Amino acid sequence: AVSAVVVFIFFNPLAALAVLSINLTLIFLAGAYRVLKGALAKILLIAFALNIMVHGFASPAGKTPVILFNCILWLPFFESLKWEGMYVGLVFGLRIMVLGLSLLLFVSTTHPTDFLNSLRRLGLPVKYTLMLTISLQLIPEMLEESKTILNAQRARGVRLKSSLDKLKAIISTFIPLTISSLEKMNITSMSILARGYGAPVKPTEVRELKLRTADIITVVLSLSLLALAIYTRIVYGDLSPF
Repeated sequence: AVSAVVVFIFFNPLAALAVLSINLTLIFLAGAYRVLKGALAKILLIAFALNIMVHGFASPAGKTPVILFNCILWLPFFESLKWEGMYVGLVFGLRIMVLGLSLLLFVSTTHPTDFLNSLRRLGLPVKYTLMLTISLQLIPEMLEESKTILNAQRARGVRLKSSLDKLKAIISTFIPLTISSLEKMNITSMSILARGYGAPVKPTEVRELKLRTADIITVVLSLSLLALAIYTRIVYGDLSPF
């Protein structure tokens, strides 16, 4: 939450880079660096590059063309590549990377049961906490299921030599992935009913939550960073050079 607030109240890539470096440090300290090799991390890099390119060519904020070797870079049906547009794309791309890495850090270091119990203690109804928890768990499960389906297609002789073949494989993966997800949702709903979720009683907790020293330090540092960011925003503005 603090990462999202900090990167959105400033329009300067340095602020996003600072938060990004903090998130990367926390990921390595938590031993969750494997998430940086996953598909979601690659998607974040692609989204980062696309933001710079799309805004560079299509952003209305662009004024100064990019000249490389005395040639103006341009694309058909678009204007030339502009420095101001690339700056806007850089800011938005870093925002997406910060939010994505924050989510990956949270999901990889927080047990779903702990997250559910903490939201319940804050007073959020059980059905909403359960819905949010299932949504967070569904993303990695679908990624693993898609890998299984692609491996099954390769075992049956599907060849992925060109980009067109990979696109066709994605389309053919969508239908079995959707069916598998619906089946899992049906099983999950029956399990929820069997365990009495939503009953008007106070549920017992298998995992007891307690604040540790590391938790208190993290909360204090996060709130300090948030206070510093809000003070800087009020005094110096959004730090945009334009």
